[in-house]
Amino acid sequence: MTKTSKKAAQHRPWIEMLDQAIHSAKGEKISRKKIYSYLEDNWRIDMTNEQRKAYFKQALEKRMKEKRIEQDKQSFFFTPLGTKAYTEEYESSEEEDPEEDAKPVKSKKMEEANGGAARKKQASK
Repeated sequence: MTKTSKKAAQHRPWIEMLDQAIHSAKGEKISRKKIYSYLEDNWRIDMTNEQRKAYFKQALEKRMKEKRIEQDKQSFFFTPLGTKAYTEEYESSEEEDPEEDAKPVKSKKMEEANGGAARKKQASK
């Protein structure tokens, strides 16, 4: 019997990685070569692999069809729509910190220790 299961990807979806690479240019144009370099450095993806280049190209074409990315010669940049969408999708979720509203949790040992100390004080009065 042969296994047909595939190994799960160890990185984020190509669209997200592309968005992050273009965002790293901080509003400037970024070349395909620099995007490849960003993916190799930050995600350890070997961009010499033809299949990976195909996935990258699909993600790039999708973003260009959505009018989020434009091409100028061999460089790419976010459109105003792309910048707005990036901010809404990725940066707004980072600002929301659910731990800020969380109450501190005390362990039972701490409660017993504090409760025991409070009982001793009340008993001594």
